[in-house]
Amino acid sequence: MPQRPELLALQEAVAGRYAVDRELGRGGMGIVFLARDLALDRLVAIKLLPPVQAASAERRARFLREARTAARLSHPNVVPIHAVEESDGLVFFVMGYVAGETVGERVRRHGRLQAAEVTQIVREVAWALAYAHRQGVVHRDVKPENILLEREGGRAMVTDFGIAQVSGDAADTPAGQVIGTARAVSPEQAAGEPVDGRSDLYSLGVTAYLAATGQWPFDGDTAAAVLAQHLTQEPRPVLELRPDLPAPLAHAIERCLAKAPEDRFPSGEELAAALGSTLPVLATTPAPVARAARDLHELGTDMGGYGSVILLVVVSEVVFQFLPSTGWAALGDVFLSLFRIGIGFGMVSLAGMRKVTAFRAIRDAIQRGYGYEDIRAALLGTDEEREPVTVRAKVASATGWLLAFATATLAWLWTGKSGNDWNGVIQVIADLAVVFIPLSAGRWAAARLTAPTKKGPSLWDRWWAGRLGRWMVRLAGGRESRVLPAANEPTEVALGRAADALFAALPAANQRELAELPGLIRQLENDVQGLRRQEAALTRALAEAAGRVDLVKDLEAARRLGSTKLATALSALENLRIDLLRISAGQAAGPGLTEHLEAARRLGREVDARMEIEA
Repeated sequence: MPQRPELLALQEAVAGRYAVDRELGRGGMGIVFLARDLALDRLVAIKLLPPVQAASAERRARFLREARTAARLSHPNVVPIHAVEESDGLVFFVMGYVAGETVGERVRRHGRLQAAEVTQIVREVAWALAYAHRQGVVHRDVKPENILLEREGGRAMVTDFGIAQVSGDAADTPAGQVIGTARAVSPEQAAGEPVDGRSDLYSLGVTAYLAATGQWPFDGDTAAAVLAQHLTQEPRPVLELRPDLPAPLAHAIERCLAKAPEDRFPSGEELAAALGSTLPVLATTPAPVARAARDLHELGTDMGGYGSVILLVVVSEVVFQFLPSTGWAALGDVFLSLFRIGIGFGMVSLAGMRKVTAFRAIRDAIQRGYGYEDIRAALLGTDEEREPVTVRAKVASATGWLLAFATATLAWLWTGKSGNDWNGVIQVIADLAVVFIPLSAGRWAAARLTAPTKKGPSLWDRWWAGRLGRWMVRLAGGRESRVLPAANEPTEVALGRAADALFAALPAANQRELAELPGLIRQLENDVQGLRRQEAALTRALAEAAGRVDLVKDLEAARRLGSTKLATALSALENLRIDLLRISAGQAAGPGLTEHLEAARRLGREVDARMEIEA
């Protein structure tokens, strides 16, 4: 797909400092791009004010005000701002990249969240808001889309201070004007009245209500209707929608949603303290991975039940072949045999559907950036919800299943022979009743057999954590799988990967014209890695040569030269990527590409010669 002009314009402005990868999202006041800080070798997000809006002095001032407001806040639960810049008509700021999703995205994807997860989100956002309020900053737009959840660990981070109110600044909102998001504003915001930190806590209560129940406390067809509900109506009690919520969490949400500010928590610290430390602690395993592991655990239980019924059908059909039948009894046996085979096929279908459910859970985890090692760790790790089962209990459960299966087999054989004298409906009912014996016994025994022991995971878990699980993950990923960018990925690898993707997307004619480009990209990538290894070796040699002045001087000179070559090679790789970016945006390659190709060839020869000398 052709690159959007904003991405190319931003890349031109930050060339040499940041490598802009792709657009992450856009809203009314900015476009957010994923980029890599070339100097610090880390991922960042760059928020750009669209050039059309940048022409407005008022919008530029508001955008810069957002950046400067957030930049004055240094807190673990606030997305950090690294730099604010204006260049060639572009206005943008660089902030920390949070690999994950918003609370709103998670609720839309999974429905209501676990109580422990909601508790952690509310507590951490409350801490962030308490810190901001002490700095004189009222967010005024706390909502699910402005709370990011880290992929690893689930840390909640507040972002988007675009309409924040800062004490000491001139009022930027006319009296009576409503600002914020209708579904999440406080009653005083809805009325256009002055607000303080307690208004943010109301909005946090709205967010927590949605996360806990999957529903907004107030909703309507129009913004005016929603605002009126904030002012005049009480939300449905949260415990009616979610009776299993811990009482401290439910009471905290309802207190945050009090109409009068004085009835809410006076500060974020008190809200966090009200949640207490006795609530369940959120598991360290990310939700998508935990769900995939849980589905694989439950798959064993279900397969035990369905498999027992299928085995019953097979055994009964084999035995039936040796039992003589004549006349009408033979005709009845044919009907009964077909009926029981139908039950077997029904169990096969249910087993297939259950496997599809587990496959989808694995696929969801893969699409959200997790891999085989994540799922394997969850399968082999400890799970507080699954109590260990002793080996003796497992043997007992297997014995119990054998007895139940033998009983069901004898019962089916008896109904199969005696049932010829019964009414057909009664025989069908008797057969279905017998089916529940192996189905229930199989599920019970399988649940115990697949449970972990005190010594470690079960054979079932180890089976899925091995080659079978790896194969399932590969199958689930397919062409649609996507891996979240790795924060610790070397810059040359990230640049090379991006250049390869851009080259692969070019038309065939362009690829033929630039046929040598992939080879040059690989060469530069290898050169950078070789120079890094050489730099590390020189650093070790310097440490060993302490006190030997002449040798230290020579080694330092060699390291400086290597660092210069390293920076030049990275710059050459970045120039080729930007050239490809221009071509994919529909621009002519121009003489710059020719110069960059020649520079890459020349640099490759120089690095190769340097490596040979060092060797």
